[in-house]
Amino acid sequence: MALTPRSLPAPPLARNLCPPSRLVGAALAISLGWLGAIAAPGRAAERIYATYGPLGMSLAIESLENFAATGELDTAMRFYARFFDGDRLGRLRNLLRDRVEVSPLALSRFLSSPQGEILVRQLARSIRTRSGAGSLPALRAALVLAAASPEGLTLLNALKFYPTPTIQLDLNGTVGIFREIEAAVVDQALALDAIVAAAIAEQQAEQTTDPTPPQPLPPLTILGPNAWRTRTLSVYAPHRQAPIFADLYWPAEATGRVPVVLISHGLGSERATFAYLARHLASHGFAVVLPEHPGSNQTRLSDLLDGRANEVADPLEFVHRPRDLSILLDELAASGIPDRTFRGQLDLGHVGVIGQSFGGYTALAIAGATLNFGQLERDCRPDTLPPNPSLLLQCRALVARNLPQPPNANADANPDRLSLRDKRVAIAIAVNPITSSLFGTSGLNDLAVPSAIIASSEDAIAPMLPEQIQPFARLDRPDKYLLVALGSTHLSFLGSTGNETIQLPADLLGTRPDLARTYLSAYSLALLRRYLNDDPRAIAHLTSTAIARLARPELPLYGLRRLSAIDLPKPQQLTR
Repeated sequence: MALTPRSLPAPPLARNLCPPSRLVGAALAISLGWLGAIAAPGRAAERIYATYGPLGMSLAIESLENFAATGELDTAMRFYARFFDGDRLGRLRNLLRDRVEVSPLALSRFLSSPQGEILVRQLARSIRTRSGAGSLPALRAALVLAAASPEGLTLLNALKFYPTPTIQLDLNGTVGIFREIEAAVVDQALALDAIVAAAIAEQQAEQTTDPTPPQPLPPLTILGPNAWRTRTLSVYAPHRQAPIFADLYWPAEATGRVPVVLISHGLGSERATFAYLARHLASHGFAVVLPEHPGSNQTRLSDLLDGRANEVADPLEFVHRPRDLSILLDELAASGIPDRTFRGQLDLGHVGVIGQSFGGYTALAIAGATLNFGQLERDCRPDTLPPNPSLLLQCRALVARNLPQPPNANADANPDRLSLRDKRVAIAIAVNPITSSLFGTSGLNDLAVPSAIIASSEDAIAPMLPEQIQPFARLDRPDKYLLVALGSTHLSFLGSTGNETIQLPADLLGTRPDLARTYLSAYSLALLRRYLNDDPRAIAHLTSTAIARLARPELPLYGLRRLSAIDLPKPQQLTR
């Protein structure tokens, strides 16, 4: 029976997606660490002087408070209502009062980091002292004092705690920022509609081409027949002048050549985050290496919050992380088998790499995507950054531009590009990767191996459209794969380590993170069987039809092989 649009869940609508206030709040909250502390109260602003082009007026903070609390417009607030329709006015109210749960101590340290400095400078363009100067210390103090107050950090509370009696608010700039965020949300909704339509079309084409029922295939979602063993490795890394640690999982009874997979954790995470995936793959016959990246792991985040580091990740991590993986492969090649009872032989010339977030970048970089410093310079002007929190991290890669080239670098290479490719990598799987400015279209098209990108519809850190969907659509490779989970977030694919000191709210983990982890385990296994085991049967698990069978209604899932830039809607033309 041919598929019809009714065979799949209805396409998403913009109103069902993460609203702008939650998009900003969730991103800021996750970035800052969610810890508690105290701060001293200070002087508070009482009046805003708002300008909109040549127009200007004075507005008491009390008017904003009343609007946020009741939704009612007093005489002064009616001026603002002219610039918003009813729906937008409601979202503006949410933006004023939505609370970000963050420690003032963590916030203070983050705002003093390079990423925080960029964020404050952007806000200071619209929120100034009465003299018109964009006071960074005043705005930083307002944010920290608001976070320390009983009401917590909200936009309204930050305005109240601005440490001057009056504030100069550029309404034109503020409305522009708000509309830019709103446009990004609408663009993503339209892109999701396009993905659903493409998935339906792809399934119809698959059933037309091969209408016979699929042959039974080995299950992907359950553990395989192999018991596994583990060992922790300590390997000296010359580029870090320190050891790096990694957990090795291998199938105890495997014989013959055993394929190898490396899994790179995300920013502020640790190697045990993907132990669940390592166990799953080891049970199906793969040897799995979980490295710890010391300049961007959970310890580094703790150092930032405790004042021992001045930013959440060392900028050199953009180069160090791929080198970590290469060093580990070198060590495994030199040390031989992982255990005396191991009867197999590690296949280190044909490996897979999986990574999430910063680890997704790592996987793509070691697979051949080149760092594009020219693209970064064009995108990383602080006064023009779009509403994409991941750019606060991506733009720090410019620091790596002046690093000495790796030993295997091409001396005649373009100085605006940096390749960190390891030719032993045969397949890359990037989960919620950051890509847009780090690689640009040309850098991503340097990928040398089959690649898969996994995206989350509610990702507030690395927004799906600019970081995964558009890059995938522009990727000029026949062997590319896209998986989109509707209702998942940037954190949905992370496993519990048992060492968490911070419990994140359920909405930041997304809908059914347990299902998201199951999807990742099954999808990764199918890809690795196809490209490391060279099993042609595995391709049957990677079709759009197979992905639809894997999905559950609680967490809709779409898989695509074919998507181009012309399939996506044109961006909303909303600029400041």
